Amino acid sequence: MISCSYLKKSQKLLDCFLFLLFAEDKDLLPANSVKGTVEKWKKCNADPMNDYQSLYSRFVKYFKLLDVGYKDANTEI
Repeated sequence: MISCSYLKKSQKLLDCFLFLLFAEDKDLLPANSVKGTVEKWKKCNADPMNDYQSLYSRFVKYFKLLDVGYKDANTEI
């Protein structure tokens, strides 16, 4: 039987992705930000000079930036 904590964590992750996709759809976030995050993750991990980073940890970092806000020359979230 699946532990209740696994279900809660899975539900939280799905809720976060649902929020991201909704925010993209309503132009609250840049279009294709989820796709861009995956592409940046692939590019970063393709370089053997970089340490491996899981896709999950990449999105956790993205969620934290959404929480506190982030702005650079190309992106504002």
